[in-house]
Formats: sequence, C-alpha cells, structure tokens
Amino acid sequence: MEMKQKIDEFIKSKRRKVNLLNRKEFCDTESEENQDGCARTCSIVKKLENNKSHIKVERVYNEIGPQNIHSDREKEMYNQESEKNTLLERIENMENQLLLFNDKRRSCHIYERIQDLESRIVKLEETNPEYRVLLKEECSTCLNNRKKNFLDKQELLKEIDERINSLKDKISSD
Repeated sequence: MEMKQKIDEFIKSKRRKVNLLNRKEFCDTESEENQDGCARTCSIVKKLENNKSHIKVERVYNEIGPQNIHSDREKEMYNQESEKNTLLERIENMENQLLLFNDKRRSCHIYERIQDLESRIVKLEETNPEYRVLLKEECSTCLNNRKKNFLDKQELLKEIDERINSLKDKISSD
C-alpha cells in the first residue's frame, strides 16, 4: 500500500513539472484570467528567446564521429593523418632508443629521419660487429622458442583429445 502511494505521488509530481513547463512555453502567464487554465486549453504560444520555434533545441558538437566525416576524400585524409601520427610516434621511439637526440629531427622530413636512423644502425654495426650477430642470435632463439612452444601446445592438445575420446568411449560403453 505504501509503495503504491509513493508511485502515485511520483507520477503526480512529474505531471506537475510537465504542466508547469507547458504553461511556461504555451500560456500567457502575464494575464491573471488564464491562471486556472491548463496548457492544453490555453493555446497562446510564447517563443523562447533567440529561437525561431517554441521548442527547445540543444546542439552538441562532436569532435570525432561519423557526423564530422562527410566524404570519402575527407575519410582518406583523416586515416592518412592518423597513420602519419602513428608512424611519427614509432620513428620517435626508435630515435630515443638509438639515442638520436637532435632538435633538427623535429623539423626535417620523415625520410631524412629514417635515413638518420639507418645511418645510426650502420654506425653501431661498424663499431661493434657483434651487435649484428647478437641481433641474429636473439631472433633465432626467439624463433626456436616459438617453435618449441607451438610443438608443446600441439602435444598438449593431442593429450587432451585422447582423454576426451577415452571418456567418450567409457560413457558409450556404460
């Protein structure tokens, strides 16, 4: 019973709010003779300030989204820009890893930056010939480890399949 009263009160309060809003938008509240009327019976429309309509309109500006990309050309430009940013980030990470700190690199063309990276790698290989060998060994050990892990997983899967089949056989024989 108490819950029903709460629900009824809630509905009444919402109706009062809607009615008050409708009166503000539709009724001429300056005249006192219409105070007893309802928004549905009083048909005088009051327009809101700076609006062509009496209906409230709110605009949202989305910085990113399908509304902002209108044509295929703009989509391509947007994709190219994001790809360019990721490429620049990767080059910057490599420069930091190879200790290429230079203010000039920010202004030069991307191909010049890649060329600087390549020359730095060649210089490292010349000064320390073991550098290249170490890289090759690391790559080969990584590949060997991957192959071993793959084979281990395959063996494990075979064992699981055998167990499943044996359990199926036991169930079917019972």
